[in-house]
Amino acid sequence: MTQHFDGNSFLQSIAGDSTEMMQKLSALLERISWDEPRQRLSFRNGQAAIHLLADGTIRLEGMRIVQSADKDITLSAAWIDLN
Repeated sequence: MTQHFDGNSFLQSIAGDSTEMMQKLSALLERISWDEPRQRLSFRNGQAAIHLLADGTIRLEGMRIVQSADKDITLSAAWIDLN
């Protein structure tokens, strides 16, 4: 079962009235979910997502994935698949 953190309830329980900062933090927390059976922490924003799995897998999803670096982009793995 995927659980979504209720940022509004948490922030109101510790800070009382809602403020602009609390609303922004709440919006951020609503984009984070924890899937217990899959042991997966996910961050979502629109059509983009980052999934962190307990086995060390990092999964990026989106319409475009762009990398840039001022120096190097280094890939190190037993196998690199570049379809």
